[in-house]
Amino acid sequence: TNGNLNAPSIMTGEKAADHILGRMPLAPSNQEPWINPRWQVSDR
Repeated sequence: TNGNLNAPSIMTGEKAADHILGRMPLAPSNQEPWINPRWQVSDR
């Protein structure tokens, strides 16, 4: 398997630290992802 494991490792560590400190997780976001309306011509 090839892949950068840095970001998932940091996320796991931050989540564990928040759990140890007794912090509540953030509420889930229902916001739709932003898509550039000109994606067909700008993503080349």
